Amino acid sequence: MDSGYLVTTAVTSRRGEATEIAAQLGADYDLVCCTGGDGTLNEVISGLASSDTEVALGYIPLREHERLRRLARAVNRYPDSCREHRRKGSPSARHRLL
Repeated sequence: MDSGYLVTTAVTSRRGEATEIAAQLGADYDLVCCTGGDGTLNEVISGLASSDTEVALGYIPLREHERLRRLARAVNRYPDSCREHRRKGSPSARHRLL
């Protein structure tokens, strides 16, 4: 099945490379989607911004296991506090604990 999209991939191997790729190639595409951690996302945003490129940006986080590990550790250390924050409906607690 042909979706009509032309997909191009670029794999980075060093810090700063995503910035360079986004700056050089971002304007050639309708959508730039990056995967990785928040550092990769930051590099892509910086690269697109430095070239004044107006393009849609997608992000697929791949470092979620770190957040989940930290959340599990916090819940194990402070279970009563976490339950209380969630029960009260604190917006920040809801965001972190859902």
